[in-house]
Amino acid sequence: MMYRLKKMAYLLALGNGRCRRLPKPRVFRDRNQPMDVMDDDELIARYRMPRHMIAQICEMLDEDLRRISHRSQALPVSTQVMVALSYFATGSFQRGTGDLHGISQPSASRCIR
Repeated sequence: MMYRLKKMAYLLALGNGRCRRLPKPRVFRDRNQPMDVMDDDELIARYRMPRHMIAQICEMLDEDLRRISHRSQALPVSTQVMVALSYFATGSFQRGTGDLHGISQPSASRCIR
């Protein structure tokens, strides 16, 4: 009990009576490219399309999906396409699809939209 009171008094004296929150550390996830890692059979099993078709879709949608961001790392077009294709192919939840590609559920939702 006495230890808690000393610790609380120390913290109050240190913060001048105000509680300050430390900023939440930013988490950067590893976003590997499935097209670089998987072979053709795995790509067809997961995305229902071969490698050359996925590459064609990425090329066709490049102008529409490319985002110029001065604030943070924008998702590459290939990742956006792969997330959408994975969602359409499997019908799984957005959170699971996002986790597979190293992005959050809201980001997966924007990719699918």
